[in-house]
Amino acid sequence: MADRIEDFEDVDALSRGAAVQVADWLKTAIAQSGEASLVLAGGSTPKKLHAALVSQAGSDGVDWSKVTILFGDERGEGPDYDHSNFKIAAATDIQPMPVKPKAVHRMKGELGHVEAAKEYETLVPQKLDVVLLGMGEDAHTASLFPGRPEVETTGQRVIAAFGPKPPPERISLTLDALNSASQVGFLVSGAGKAVALAEVLAERSAGVPTLPSARVQPTHGEVTFFVDATAAGR
Repeated sequence: MADRIEDFEDVDALSRGAAVQVADWLKTAIAQSGEASLVLAGGSTPKKLHAALVSQAGSDGVDWSKVTILFGDERGEGPDYDHSNFKIAAATDIQPMPVKPKAVHRMKGELGHVEAAKEYETLVPQKLDVVLLGMGEDAHTASLFPGRPEVETTGQRVIAAFGPKPPPERISLTLDALNSASQVGFLVSGAGKAVALAEVLAERSAGVPTLPSARVQPTHGEVTFFVDATAAGR
């Protein structure tokens, strides 16, 4: 299926628009199977989306008691670490939610990234419903970085990974897991992402994906890029 690109004036408009779309995706999944899984991303742009999801919860028509929340990646640290994706989401999304999710499964980085990945493997369903992803300036996504062997991993849904910035130990969903999704939403904002976005879209269009973000291509799903004006500059 062809990618869909949704353009927005700025990151705030992007967050509001993406939140509406995410709600629609979740409602569709719940209508089809009685429940839904939502994978959250880390980073500044997803953080704004989390806030938008909270602001519309209760009026968006989503029965959040049927939604299981998972994470795309995490640092090899505990939940009190300042840059923990779980800690950020708990503050901006999970705790303020007026209708609590069915379950929230965090990656337990305090176990060490190898053991945490093994444990999380048992929690990730074979098919994901909605996956939210960010994109780095190097076109990495989750904790799958260009040139790293983790990008080539098959047969696993969660892997112990490494990142270029401290702490290097990470836990990440694999491409196998990401590509099991029904709907993937990339959240891309800021001029610093413009080159990476252009390269990723060019690779996808040419059918020769090499960069991690370009290789997120669900077998039976769709990919939507939510992009603000500065990221779309190239």
